[in-house]
Amino acid sequence: GACVVAGVCSLGEVGKGYLLGKSSDLEGLLGVGPLVDRLRDVFAAGGQAPVVIAVPVTGQAGGYITSVVHAGEGPDGTVSGTPTGNAQAVVQIVAGGAPGTATCKVSQDGGGTWGATAAVPVNRQVAIGTTGATLLLAVGDLVADDTYTFLVRSPIGPITKVGTGPAITAAGTVKAAADVILKIVAAGGRNTGTYQLSLDGGDSYGAVRTIPVDGEIACGSTGVTITAPAEAMVAGDTYSFEILAPVPSVTDVLDALETPLSLYDVEFVYVAAPSNSADWASLGTKADTLWNAHRPTFFLTEARLPYADEDYDDWAAALVAERQGFAHRFIAVCAACGEISDSTGKRLIRNAAGLAAGRLL
Repeated sequence: GACVVAGVCSLGEVGKGYLLGKSSDLEGLLGVGPLVDRLRDVFAAGGQAPVVIAVPVTGQAGGYITSVVHAGEGPDGTVSGTPTGNAQAVVQIVAGGAPGTATCKVSQDGGGTWGATAAVPVNRQVAIGTTGATLLLAVGDLVADDTYTFLVRSPIGPITKVGTGPAITAAGTVKAAADVILKIVAAGGRNTGTYQLSLDGGDSYGAVRTIPVDGEIACGSTGVTITAPAEAMVAGDTYSFEILAPVPSVTDVLDALETPLSLYDVEFVYVAAPSNSADWASLGTKADTLWNAHRPTFFLTEARLPYADEDYDDWAAALVAERQGFAHRFIAVCAACGEISDSTGKRLIRNAAGLAAGRLL
């Protein structure tokens, strides 16, 4: 069989169809990113000669902001924005009353430390530092001691240090996902200390290397670079953080698919990206258009992975709620996920739709 697989990658021409097989040079043609990861899964699970038309899609920075959890008797709140920083945000009402009179304080570390108490803005919008997130309070008088909690995650997650050494930083334009662990092997500063780097949460490590003179340690081909400080690092310390892959909008996906679907007659389209009910509705409209053109095609896409503050029960409940009220004969959503080892040996928690697509071919 044949299918189209659309997703974000670091190379290739957006909207162009690349005809690929098991022996194709994926990294040479498409670089790295979710599209390349899922293609490896497709070919690993596919039959003897699966044919895939890979379509690069424009990506946007990953990251997410979870829904607000409100504790108290006052008005509810919602949150909006584009995540540019990381926070376990808690907004607590200190003195109740109408906005402009009521006061609140904000914590970005789950209540460990608090900012100064300030009046709640008249427009009911409380900005969470430089994270890009804003809490919008509903109409009504605010009640003292009410709390509003939510998680903000940028494409490069917060760095967790275990040990007594100095802090590191990480920055860059994300191209691919990773679960990074930097382990200090021998103590010392730049050009003296040594380290090992894992990109899959410690399942595998690279060779022992010396900390560079400039302190910059590339996290593989993810596009992210760690900067070690000039101070001496401490042997045995570890630094860990998550890198979230770029994601496409459904509009970008449909735009990229326009030309390939006009050229190739395939059984199904696999959109290698997390999606929600609004995305499913848009894909369903495209599927109806193809059906009316006597080209029956179904779409396979992915459910999002669990957020950092969710257990699997909460995640499953959220997906069930997302699905309520939606049904389409040509839309399939894969929720199965787990730590999947690809053909390069890297093991990351990701959606299993690539494996399902391979079995369908």
